[in-house]
Amino acid sequence: MNKMLLGTWLFLMIYTSSLLANPLSAFVESDEIGQAILLNRLGVCYAISPTHVVHEGYYASLVGAASTAPKGEADEGVSFGYDLTLMRAQGGIEKHCNESYKKPPNHNDIVSNATTGHILTADSLGNMTRQHVSIINTGLLYLYVEPIDQKQPFMKGMSGSLLEIKGKPAGMLMSVDAETGNGKVLRYDRLMETIAPFFGASVEPTHYQTPRTTHPTSLKKKDRKTAPPTSTPK
Repeated sequence: MNKMLLGTWLFLMIYTSSLLANPLSAFVESDEIGQAILLNRLGVCYAISPTHVVHEGYYASLVGAASTAPKGEADEGVSFGYDLTLMRAQGGIEKHCNESYKKPPNHNDIVSNATTGHILTADSLGNMTRQHVSIINTGLLYLYVEPIDQKQPFMKGMSGSLLEIKGKPAGMLMSVDAETGNGKVLRYDRLMETIAPFFGASVEPTHYQTPRTTHPTSLKKKDRKTAPPTSTPK
C-alpha cells in the first residue's frame, strides 16, 4: 500500500469514527419541518428537537440520516427549558439509535478555541448535508454562527441541526436572526445539562472561560451584550 492510499485510508477511518461519535441526526416533520438528534436510554430511543418545531411533542414523523433512510414516529413529548422537547421515537429508526447520554468532556475547551464548524442537516430522504460555518461569538449558553459561503444561507427546516466542531457535537441550531442571517446555537454541554434529569444523570457545575467574540463586526454593537433578536427557521 503506497503512502497516498495509506493516508486516504487513515483519513476515512478518522472521519468515520468522528461520525460515529455524534448522535444520529433526523429529519422531523410535525406542525413544522425541522431536525432532531437521537439518544438511547435503557434501550428506548428518544428524539430531542426544538419545541417550536414539534409543538410540545404531540406527534412527529422522523427520517434518520443513514444509508437506509430509517423511518419512525415520535410522541409523548416532555418539554424542557431553552426551547427543547424530548419525545419517544419508535419504528425502524430505533435500530440506529445507538448513542447514549454523555456529558461532553472538556467541551468548553473545544468551543472557546474554535473558529469554524459544520452544521449537519438531514433531509426527508435520509441524506446528510454539512454546511461549513464560522463561529462568530461564543457565550455561556449560546454560540453564534454564520455560513462561510454567503450564497448558502440557513434555510427553512434547519432548526434542530447539530453543530459539529472537529468531529464532535458542539450544539444545536435553535433559530436564525431575520436581519443578519446568523444562527443561534445552544451549546451541547448546556443541552446535555438541561435534559440530564430525564436520563438520570447528575449535573456538575461547569467552569467556563470568558466568552469570546471571534469577529466582532459580524454582530451589531447593540447585540454584543445580549442575544440578538431571533426568528425561527420555519
